[in-house]
Amino acid sequence: MLLAAPYLLAVHFCTSAVAGGGPGWLNLIVLVAGYNALKFVIAGPWSVVLLVRARAEEMVARRGAAHAA
Repeated sequence: MLLAAPYLLAVHFCTSAVAGGGPGWLNLIVLVAGYNALKFVIAGPWSVVLLVRARAEEMVARRGAAHAA
């Protein structure tokens, strides 16, 4: 999720440049950087959910193996 910060900074600087009379093609950078930032923001919590689920499955498997032995 920390990788979203540079993308958001790029969005901020490009939108400021466009608002100040900069070239319009910077809007494309805004769209791409904004999309990438959203992907990182969403992927962070989702990966934590998947990790917790995998650890829970491992714990259940270990308990089952301990009881079977």
